[in-house]
Amino acid sequence: MTSPAGVPGDFLARGADGVLAEMLEDHAAILLTGPRATGKTTSCARQARTVVGLGDRAVADAVRAGPAALLAGRPEPILVDEWQLAPDVLAFIKAEVDRQPDRGRYIVTVDAGDAWIDPRVAGRVLIF
Repeated sequence: MTSPAGVPGDFLARGADGVLAEMLEDHAAILLTGPRATGKTTSCARQARTVVGLGDRAVADAVRAGPAALLAGRPEPILVDEWQLAPDVLAFIKAEVDRQPDRGRYIVTVDAGDAWIDPRVAGRVLIF
């Protein structure tokens, strides 16, 4: 059984879930990093209204070709999962947050081993 967001119906809540929800209330974009297979995507998907999984090669290719075409106008918050597979998506998110700094717009995930962060997002994306 899955929920509308594609999250298993038997989801086991994590301690970070509440903190994640609070961070979304206070920041336009957050970036969650951590080890592989620890529930980052599942926890974040529960908070998101749109999930963009860059692990799907076609989706990653579309984002690389132009993030606006895939992300603009989608219901927010938007989860961009595995951003390292299309790194230019961070520049798009930075520009969107600069243009419209409303809270709770973007959730971005990355595996800890791939957690190089573009310095251009400093001050715009909360790293969690």
